[in-house]
Amino acid sequence: MRRVTQINVYPVKSLDGFSPASAKVTLRGFEHDRRWMLIDENGVFMTQRQFGKMALLRATMNGDRLRIEEKQATENFIEVPILVDPNAGTATVQIWDDHCSAQFISAEADRRLSDFLGKPCRLVYMPDAVERAVDPDYNTGADIVSFADAYPFLIIGEASLADLNTRLPEPVEMRRFRPNIVFTGGNPYEEDPVRGLRIGDLEFKAVKPCGRCVLITRDPDTGLKGKEPLETLSGYRKKGVKILFGQNLVWDSSAWTNSLLPPALKVGDPLAWNIQ
Repeated sequence: MRRVTQINVYPVKSLDGFSPASAKVTLRGFEHDRRWMLIDENGVFMTQRQFGKMALLRATMNGDRLRIEEKQATENFIEVPILVDPNAGTATVQIWDDHCSAQFISAEADRRLSDFLGKPCRLVYMPDAVERAVDPDYNTGADIVSFADAYPFLIIGEASLADLNTRLPEPVEMRRFRPNIVFTGGNPYEEDPVRGLRIGDLEFKAVKPCGRCVLITRDPDTGLKGKEPLETLSGYRKKGVKILFGQNLVWDSSAWTNSLLPPALKVGDPLAWNIQ
């Protein structure tokens, strides 16, 4: 039987995250997932693609506060409240081709993060009132997303990674690919053709397989960049100009009828495909 083996939440875009036993589901993704982001002095989003030292920072939730710590020196950390001061100021930020409003949070956090990265940056938050639409070419209705690259959820099967690792000179871990949901059972890449799926009590729509980039060549422990696993994937997982690994999802909230309980997924939930 296919079951969820891991849930991953990345509060700050492109920083390391955490793996809870369960997580609340929202239209934007898991609660807190990529609601924060680092921007440069021009308001443009920052990622590990250009700034490898971002891999050395981990973002977690500590009660009603966001915590960002150095992975190699966890005593060095900052915390900011989830409830952002409405007087802190706002800016229009850019993420790929999208522009949306975001709130500033903390001048002290900005200073310390800039010092660590060696690059002026600011930490911003996406308020509830901001609704960033999923790509209209793949939007199934009113689908929205946080500061994630394109879609609210990414799912990958353990069998897919196991098959890839048989082809690599050195195996890599699942965290290279930053999935939100990992499952066991089934065959390699069987997540590719699905149209929908049910996990626990929740229904999801599959949008399209995930195109991968150089970010997966960053070692998540050191931030150093190599050629793998992108080079090997390009040899057998290339479709057109895209190198595919994993499946993007949106939550089908219309199927959730229990208004008394917030929807959630948990490790161990059964998973079933709809390939029609």
